[in-house]
Amino acid sequence: MYSELQTTVTGPGTLTFWWMVSPEEFFDGLSFFIGSGTNYAATISGEVDWEQETFLIGPGSQTLSWIYAKDPDVTVGQDAGWLDQVSFIPALPAQLGVPTLLSDGSLLFNVYTTNGNSLALSDPSSVLFEASSNLIGWIPLTNALTLTNGSALLRDPSASNDPVRFYRLMRQ
Repeated sequence: MYSELQTTVTGPGTLTFWWMVSPEEFFDGLSFFIGSGTNYAATISGEVDWEQETFLIGPGSQTLSWIYAKDPDVTVGQDAGWLDQVSFIPALPAQLGVPTLLSDGSLLFNVYTTNGNSLALSDPSSVLFEASSNLIGWIPLTNALTLTNGSALLRDPSASNDPVRFYRLMRQ
């Protein structure tokens, strides 16, 4: 016996959800699948309290499935699985060009779509620039961005404090 919940998203993007189960360990459980294959992306069984999962979803149309499977022999726990707070955030289909350092210390980036065309972003509140000196810890640069006709002007007052500075563009 099984129950299935299914949806389709268009990637790329990030999927986040919370799940928990209370079944017979190793025999019953809740599994998550990306695509139409039979290999699960994640599975839980036994008494598992709420856990958050995050998955990067590839480009194109992707079928997402959660399946709770139960064998008919033994009843243990509540014999149930739960899913909550499912969220899919599409990736910003953009990449940054090589920056130009301007005389006032600000950086000018061209913003491109993933196929190389100029991307005309118009609303700075829809994107977030983040900076890092080590590619591990990222700091949001708030009120530092001006967008005009496919160009992003970034003013990073902390740039001169680090010998190396990395930037990324995120959708808010």
